Amino acid sequence: MTTSTIKVELGDQLPEGLAAYYDAIDAGRLTEAADCFSEDATYALPPAEGIETDPRAVSTGRAEIAARLERRGTTDYVHHVVLSTIDGPAGALEGLVLDRATGEPRSSFAASLQLAADGTIARYLVYTSPVVHPQPPIANPSTAEPGVAIDKIHEYFHALDESRFEDAAACFSVDTLYSHPPYKDPEVGGHGRAEFQGRDELTAAFHRRGTQRIDHRIVFHAQRGPHLLLEGIVNDDRGALMGSFVSEATLDDAGLIRRYASWYTQPGIPRR
Repeated sequence: MTTSTIKVELGDQLPEGLAAYYDAIDAGRLTEAADCFSEDATYALPPAEGIETDPRAVSTGRAEIAARLERRGTTDYVHHVVLSTIDGPAGALEGLVLDRATGEPRSSFAASLQLAADGTIARYLVYTSPVVHPQPPIANPSTAEPGVAIDKIHEYFHALDESRFEDAAACFSVDTLYSHPPYKDPEVGGHGRAEFQGRDELTAAFHRRGTQRIDHRIVFHAQRGPHLLLEGIVNDDRGALMGSFVSEATLDDAGLIRRYASWYTQPGIPRR
């Protein structure tokens, strides 16, 4: 496995296996990219067409991943990682998809990963969005002590799942940016990705969303400075897995969520 020179703007440097994967796939070295995965890896990417919440296209095992990458070929875009949080064999990241020729952002992406004992990638779950969101450094340039972001996230999800919409919105700053995958009901946030500016807009959106018989659970989280990345699952009212999501939250100086960006797919992709 070659040494990577890939840089990350915020948070942790990428694990060697993931960094080598990005180096190889962006350079069109597809066999080398497949070699970054474990023999029984799960590789789950969005389909080429459809909306961002559609079911992932899942490949299982290094051989199947290699065949998939050969069919994919070299693309006209490359990956740029903005924020990475790695905790032992698990991690999550947020980044941008850049036009190969111009370097201009074309879309955003997020990913969750788990590593095998030998450092290869055992599970790689990716989300993309056609919207290029304001990135974490822009959302909060402060270096002040931000508080514990996961506590605020739990407070938010508990209130939302219990339909306490004002309490849920109170977890966010008055000038928050809240970016959410397309809602099933376009009355909530319009067609396509929904973005709400400020707590008032967000409170109104929560009320339009209404009560849903679901339960949010966090399965991975790590914070670096004011920035948190997490992977979560959504269960239905019988406790069955419905979907998987990755979210980024940036806190302001008061410990409220000033930037929240989330990506979701249904059905969910079980962790290893």
